[in-house]
Amino acid sequence: MKKPIRRSPSKSKTSRAASSASNEDRHLLSEEEKRELILAHTEARQDGQKSPGPGFYIAIVASSLAVIVGWWMTLGITINANASQQPDPAVEAFKEATQQLKAGLEKQSQGIKETVHEASDSLQQAVKASATSTPETVNVH
Repeated sequence: MKKPIRRSPSKSKTSRAASSASNEDRHLLSEEEKRELILAHTEARQDGQKSPGPGFYIAIVASSLAVIVGWWMTLGITINANASQQPDPAVEAFKEATQQLKAGLEKQSQGIKETVHEASDSLQQAVKASATSTPETVNVH
């Protein structure tokens, strides 16, 4: 059989009224006394502030070493895993297509250069011919 839970007795109205009356009778600190107490407390705390001790720096060095050693240990595994992989066929196809495109563009640019040189040469010949002949006989087309 379970025992019933007993609750603590609550304060009655009369005990509440009595406690509030006793609070009013107490001597409270004046504003000036409170201010002096706060200032004294802050001065006492400021004297106690210190720079981080050697334990703080030892903890930083230890955690940094743990990270560096972990990275160093996994570096070799990562390099070996990546080096042993076969080349990706999609990457190889892309490289081949890029080389073909580059060769086609070089052929086109060479053809354009030849056309420009031919036009330049014919224009220079026409200019030379016009300089030696009379203006009525020049026909440039």
